[in-house]
Amino acid sequence: DCIDMGYDVDKEESENSFEAYNSEGYHLVMSYHEHREEHSIQITAPLDFEKITWPDSDIAKALPKPDLSKGVFEQKQDYCIKVYIGDTTHEEFEDYVEECKDKGFDKDSYEYDDYFNGENSEGDDLTVRYVGNKTMYISVYNYDRD
Repeated sequence: DCIDMGYDVDKEESENSFEAYNSEGYHLVMSYHEHREEHSIQITAPLDFEKITWPDSDIAKALPKPDLSKGVFEQKQDYCIKVYIGDTTHEEFEDYVEECKDKGFDKDSYEYDDYFNGENSEGDDLTVRYVGNKTMYISVYNYDRD
């Protein structure tokens, strides 16, 4: 029924769960917890993307500057940046991960289809995820930079 209602963007299904976006950007997550005999349904509103300016901090300069056509910061400090970047395809996410590795985020790295984590020689810890619905999430922190 949810697919018929338009929740078919970046759809992921398993035996006990379903996750997808609709064309307006609403995110639906449903799951069944067998051991508790309980259903869980969560709908999240789309992020309110706008034109953003990349920070000028040292930790921001350690990263390649992403395409900033649309985004929203979750956190922006001298030691930490957490930002969602909109209008990003999965291929652009993969390209950005390669740029990050080329810029030195290749220590103790782990990579999966929609996820990358690595560190650089300064100790900056980077996570980049493709969260779906043309959205990439970037989180980098190093508490020693504060």
